[in-house]
Amino acid sequence: MQGSGNDFILIDNRRGVLKGKKLRDIATAVCDRHYSVGADGLIVIVPSKKADFKWRFFKAAGSEAGMCGHGVRGAARVSAAVERIAGSPLRFAFSALPGPVRTRVLHSLSTEVSAAAAFALTLNAVAFAR
Repeated sequence: MQGSGNDFILIDNRRGVLKGKKLRDIATAVCDRHYSVGADGLIVIVPSKKADFKWRFFKAAGSEAGMCGHGVRGAARVSAAVERIAGSPLRFAFSALPGPVRTRVLHSLSTEVSAAAAFALTLNAVAFAR
């Protein structure tokens, strides 16, 4: 799957096939462009009690990140294709590290993303918060 030039490997793990596996190690193995499929990151979809799905995003080097805009749009499109939910537009809520992410997949497969998680940023000892 790709989004704006970034490519991702997506694993649907809602049935727990990878239970107990070290996802960081899997990410570094499958994202290595020299010895494997290669990708900018690994997205693993798992069950969630708070949303339709929970997603975990791992960078190619194995570190886990809370959010990736191109990746979440692609994950929503793949989820729409897998679920084959009738209706327009298709709406999904993902549980992510920074908070809930809401997506809407249109018939054209364009995707809208809303991530309303609060954040704080400090620059030169001046704090900015939303």
